[in-house]
Amino acid sequence: MAPEAVWIMNRLRWGGYMAYLVGGSIRDLLLNQTPKDFDLTTDASPNDLSKLFYNCRIIGRRFRIVHIYFRDGTIFEVSTFRALSSSNSGRHSPQREDNRFGSPQEDAWRRDITINGLFYDSATRQIIDYVGGLADLKEKTIRTIGPPRQRFREDPVRMIRAIRHAVRNQFHIEPKTWEAIRLHASDIKLCSTPRVLEEFLKELRGGHSADSFALMQSSKLLHGWLPGLSHWLNQRATLPHPPEARFGPYVTNEWGQTKAFWKRMACSDAHIKAGHGLSDLVLIGSMCLPLGWSYVIKNYRPGQGTRQLWHRAVQQEITSALKQLRLSSYHWQELTQLMQTYWRLHLVPQQPGLMDSLRRSEYLPEAVQLFALELESETIPIPDWLADLHPDFPLVGKTSDPTSR
Repeated sequence: MAPEAVWIMNRLRWGGYMAYLVGGSIRDLLLNQTPKDFDLTTDASPNDLSKLFYNCRIIGRRFRIVHIYFRDGTIFEVSTFRALSSSNSGRHSPQREDNRFGSPQEDAWRRDITINGLFYDSATRQIIDYVGGLADLKEKTIRTIGPPRQRFREDPVRMIRAIRHAVRNQFHIEPKTWEAIRLHASDIKLCSTPRVLEEFLKELRGGHSADSFALMQSSKLLHGWLPGLSHWLNQRATLPHPPEARFGPYVTNEWGQTKAFWKRMACSDAHIKAGHGLSDLVLIGSMCLPLGWSYVIKNYRPGQGTRQLWHRAVQQEITSALKQLRLSSYHWQELTQLMQTYWRLHLVPQQPGLMDSLRRSEYLPEAVQLFALELESETIPIPDWLADLHPDFPLVGKTSDPTSR
C-alpha cells in the first residue's frame, strides 16, 4: 500500500475522524494486481479536510471531493461518506441529494458494483464488506450493488464499467446484471458527451479493448453508444477487393473488414500490455483503419485516384462511425492529418520520393505506429524503411526487403 495513503488515514484518525481505503485499490490488491491509485473515504467534510491538510484542494460540483497533493506529483482523492438518495425517479439524483453526507454503509451502497464497494481499515487491518464484494471476488462475479435496472437508470455509465471490470479481470457478469445491460443499453445516449468520450478513451487505453468492445456489441450497448460503428460491425460479409485496383503491396486481395477491425484492436491491446506508448490519436486511428478501407474497397472504380477516395473515407465513413463522440474540430483535424500521413506511407513502395517530404511531417511518428500496427495485425513483415522512420517504436517482424509481404 502507498505510504502516503497510510499517512492520510493516520492524520484523519488523529483528527478524530474515520478513514478507510476504498474501491478499486482493495480489489486490485486482493487480486494480486498493482493498483493504479488509492482512493480514500472518511466522515470528515471537505471543509474539515481543508483544515487538516494544507496540501489539498476541494473540487467538484455534483459532489465535492478533496485532492491531496504530494511533492512527487502524486494525487490522492478523499471523499466524504455519501448518503443514499431518496429519489426513486430512475434518473440522476438532484445535486442537493448528491451532496448529502452519510454513513459508511450508505456510502458503500451508493457504489456501482460489489467488488468496488469494499473498505479497508489500516488501523485494524480489516476489510469491511457491506455489499458482498468478497464473495463475488471469490466467485469471479460482476454484480451491481442493488437492483441492476435501477442502478443503470441512475447512471448508464455503470454498464460500461461493469463490462470493463468483467473483461479486465476475466470475471463473468451475473445474469440479472447482464440482462439489465441489454434492456437499458440505449440509455447510454443520455449521458453527457464528455463522459462518453472519457469512457471511450479508457476502453482504448486499457489493453482489453477488443474483448470489451465485443461484449458491448453483443449486449447492444455499443449500438446505444456508437450506433454508426455498431451498424458497420454488423456487416459481417467479406468484401471483395477489385482486381483492377492497386492500393499498394500491403493490402491483401480480399479483406473481411470486420475481422480486420478486431485484429487491429487486439494488436493495439498487445502493445499497451507490453508497455509501449500509444497516443489516443493512434489508438483511435488504428480502430478506424478498417472502416476507411471498407469505404475505399466498396467505392473504387478502375482508373480512379485513390488519394481523394481515402480522404472521403476519412471524412464520411469514419466521421459517421464516431459521430456520437463529438470530438472537437481540433481533434478531428489531427485525426485527418494522421490518416493522410498514413496513406502517404502506404504509397512509399511505389513512390520512394515521398520519403523526404514525409520526414518533415509532424504526424510521422504516429503515422509510422499506425502503419506498423496494421502490418503486425496482418502478420506482414515490417520493412526496413518504415523502421528507420521511427527507430524508437518497437516494431516486430522486421525484414530487409521493403516490398516484402
